[in-house]
Amino acid sequence: MIIKLDSEEREQLEKTCALWDLKCRIFTMENNPNLVQAEVLHEDGGEIAGHTAWYLCASVYTKIAIKNV
Repeated sequence: MIIKLDSEEREQLEKTCALWDLKCRIFTMENNPNLVQAEVLHEDGGEIAGHTAWYLCASVYTKIAIKNV
């Protein structure tokens, strides 16, 4: 699954993917330096399910909110 996210969310996404044993490859977007694209896959290269993507994003946003408190 390919997702777009703010560059400040990159670190938390990479940490969460590492905890969940997911592959995370980050690509920069040339037309907008504030956004990056991330490809998130299972360790075997398979696509993640929609509910896994939802939990992943919710976890990233929670970690960012806790960090900013």
